[in-house]
Amino acid sequence: MKKIEFTSPADGDVINDPNIDMLKILFLYVGKEFWNSGSGDNCIDFYENETETRLQILFSEPHGFYLRYMAKGKDFHSSTELDYSAITTIHVGGNPLVLPVKFFIAREKAFEIVQYFCSSGERLTSHTWIENANVTWDWEKHLI
Repeated sequence: MKKIEFTSPADGDVINDPNIDMLKILFLYVGKEFWNSGSGDNCIDFYENETETRLQILFSEPHGFYLRYMAKGKDFHSSTELDYSAITTIHVGGNPLVLPVKFFIAREKAFEIVQYFCSSGERLTSHTWIENANVTWDWEKHLI
């Protein structure tokens, strides 16, 4: 039996089996007042047959959403065709985190990925993902 948990950024509350219409409103219309409040770190966990997959969600206005898919010991970052030169700073747990704009995607695409994830626990393969092992971003250089 599958179970889905959405962790709210504002207060860390866990919403069990969130309504997809609620998620649609959050992804398409709600801004930084929600997504960057509290810890600024959000996720959706998908449980089925003793297996957990996670979709980490971060937000940066005006760049959109950063999605990180974690399953079976592998990490995948959402990606666009941009290079690594443009960067943005967001705050996670009160700490600054510098990420390439390349990892951020538009609201509509993010919701499409979330909707698919909530129904299957899988990443949407028609979207471009970069496996963490293949990321050429210098994480250490951009620590603040």
